[in-house]
Amino acid sequence: MYIETKTLSRIVSNPDNYSEGETIFGEYICQGDLALIVGDTNSGKTLLACDIALANNDNLCYWEEPMTNRSRKTVYIDEEHNDSQIARRYEKLLECASGDLIRGRFTGAEYGSSIEDRLLAIENLLRSNNDTKLLIIDNLMCMLDNGKSAKQAQQFIQGLKLIKEKYNLTIILVAHLAKRNSKNPIEVKDILGSSVIANYADSIIAIGNSCEGDGIKYLKQLKSRSSIKISEVAVMEISEEPYLHFEFREFDNEENHLPKKKVSRSSISPSMGDTVLRLKDEGLTIRGIAEQLGLSKSAVGRFLKN
Repeated sequence: MYIETKTLSRIVSNPDNYSEGETIFGEYICQGDLALIVGDTNSGKTLLACDIALANNDNLCYWEEPMTNRSRKTVYIDEEHNDSQIARRYEKLLECASGDLIRGRFTGAEYGSSIEDRLLAIENLLRSNNDTKLLIIDNLMCMLDNGKSAKQAQQFIQGLKLIKEKYNLTIILVAHLAKRNSKNPIEVKDILGSSVIANYADSIIAIGNSCEGDGIKYLKQLKSRSSIKISEVAVMEISEEPYLHFEFREFDNEENHLPKKKVSRSSISPSMGDTVLRLKDEGLTIRGIAEQLGLSKSAVGRFLKN
């Protein structure tokens, strides 16, 4: 081992350092990244990870622009779904894809093993598929003996970093958000184990549940070392045809998708009170007025009663 040195002028004047990086997922994940996809339970983390896998392995994409600039052999380690669940979710996939996306799953023996054994099993999988360019692991908690162990999480992600460099890979790791107030914007500090894993990631994207409905989610960029951070969120809608996937809708502000804070009666200003009375005269119900103005039904009801 040795330390390579270069002058700043040599680095700045090298045109290769200004070449466009190859993309794995638009401006969110670039080739060579160790990336995190994070979100609450049932937010769609696995769905997005599978979309990225199919975009790279089979050039399938339902976004406004292509997710990736070329196809790459992808291996997906899935500890979230069994074969029956995968078959039902992707029953019609073979109508539009090759079906050669490789899905891996740890056997029972690995669950009684150490972090080192699991990392070694991942290396062995890569050796048997030596043309792999993208590795997706779903999810971090399933890789640990204790899903909340910061020490084990750090050990595992450090091992992934070494594997990424050794095999010249892009690695995407799915992880959970800790318990948080869903009315607040998603931040890096909300990631479960953020104090030990966020610093190792080159890029982090989060999926949030939109107040617009169960099938609407939004994607927020939390960290990127390869591009300028995107200020807006990407709004996505779940579609079931021809298979379960996300479709891009629009870019928007995150605040428009957070649950609206209920306002008490004391918070109804005179001008808002006039609006409440006007809407009531127009025939709106208490529920309709509350939803339109972001008030609680009880607050509107008490105001009108008084």
